[in-house]
Amino acid sequence: MTKKVLFGSIILTTALLAFANVALKDYLTAALAFAVGSIWLILNMNNKETPHSLFFLFFIGLAIVGSLRDIPTPIMLLAVSAILIAWDLSQLQARISTEEENAAKTLLEVKHLQKLAITASVGFLVALIPVFVQFQISFVILLIIILAIMLALRKSILYLRNEKKSST
Repeated sequence: MTKKVLFGSIILTTALLAFANVALKDYLTAALAFAVGSIWLILNMNNKETPHSLFFLFFIGLAIVGSLRDIPTPIMLLAVSAILIAWDLSQLQARISTEEENAAKTLLEVKHLQKLAITASVGFLVALIPVFVQFQISFVILLIIILAIMLALRKSILYLRNEKKSST
């Protein structure tokens, strides 16, 4: 199951960034995105160890450049979400690839996919809010909101770490 989602997210990332660059008539960047995405996909399909962090950085860089070149924000947000999913699942696959197939491994994959789906969906929707809702806010209030979000993320991470420790 993890491999199918991983392959799908690599394909989605590659397609979004390649077609966005074709729309900008930047065929070289589109071909480069397609080539690098194909390499990442083929390496994963053949169960080879991949430099997933390098692929992640490459595609994040393409997404940043695309955003600066006025590719529509929702497309770039979807691409970034797909990149993050692919990177996360690539790392998971690298960690569990040496494990033998059993119920515990399957359960780990299912739980990870469920948590990843929730995180990616909520992150994508929250990132879309500024696209559709625009209002003015003072800098101090913005800092307070950012601080509150950082504290909530910290608590979430600590909760997940404690949950992980208690399950092992």
